[in-house]
Amino acid sequence: MTIADLRLLPIVFPRAPKEKEELQRWSEKVIVALDSLNNTLTQFVTEYYVFTVIDLSGTVDNIIIDRTFPPVLTLNNGTFLTLIALGSNTGPVTLNGNPVKKIGAVGLVDLAAGDFFEDFPAILQWQTDSWVVLNIILTGVPVLQGSNFSITPASVYNLNVCTAVLTVTLNIISASFPDWFWVEIFAQNGNVTLQPNAADEINDGGVGVPLVVTTGNSGKLYKTPGQWWFS
Repeated sequence: MTIADLRLLPIVFPRAPKEKEELQRWSEKVIVALDSLNNTLTQFVTEYYVFTVIDLSGTVDNIIIDRTFPPVLTLNNGTFLTLIALGSNTGPVTLNGNPVKKIGAVGLVDLAAGDFFEDFPAILQWQTDSWVVLNIILTGVPVLQGSNFSITPASVYNLNVCTAVLTVTLNIISASFPDWFWVEIFAQNGNVTLQPNAADEINDGGVGVPLVVTTGNSGKLYKTPGQWWFS
């Protein structure tokens, strides 16, 4: 029974005029109290910013929310939602038809297969037109490299698996590399030569002097002004 139902219940008054008048006043106070409670609850569920999903349906890639607490899910910027995933997703995920994103190297990106898995407790936040999962840890993007290639600002976070003997050309550091830039280099099948620009050096080895990563070794490449570091 809802509050609206309670307001419609008939109140039977006795025949005595005095008692009838007192009950009339009492019933009016009850109705006012119910209206006030209804307004308070409506405001509460409209402005609430933290929700827990109680029941889910749909598929691992297209999730449907059946029930939350509080019960009326409102999508305000900053609204938090917690849920337990149905299972491992096979690609991009939607939640009630809205895209679910994660924080990538260059902004929000779709979920990759396996980002959700069975019994995974996900913490999401609503931002404008999508849900952002806050507890998926950003990792590098594996890239197979079979021939010579260059490192540019767009290479950020790449895990470069070098499958042959090759040379990696490092663009000049002043070319818009962010302070937090890094990539990884893995010399899987042959030596890999890291060739800095003539204006830069690597591991204090001298301006323009290359560094060789021998077969089977790997490391992280990052930068400071005028200097590449590989370790």
